[in-house]
Amino acid sequence: GQTIEFPFSQSDACKDWGVHCPVAKASHQEFKLKMPVESSYPKVKLHIRVGLEDANGKLLICQEIPAEIK
Repeated sequence: GQTIEFPFSQSDACKDWGVHCPVAKASHQEFKLKMPVESSYPKVKLHIRVGLEDANGKLLICQEIPAEIK
């Protein structure tokens, strides 16, 4: 499928998402992201890929989540 970038207006996980920084290796962190779903979006099943980078742009985690727009 096609990948579409969806930048978050609040993109600092430490300040905006409740992540406890610095992130320790093998630590457990939980956070919630909210995304607007416009009525013009098609009704589809999709996968949402969320990545978290450190201040230097190094990828810390990448998670793919199944979702559906109804």
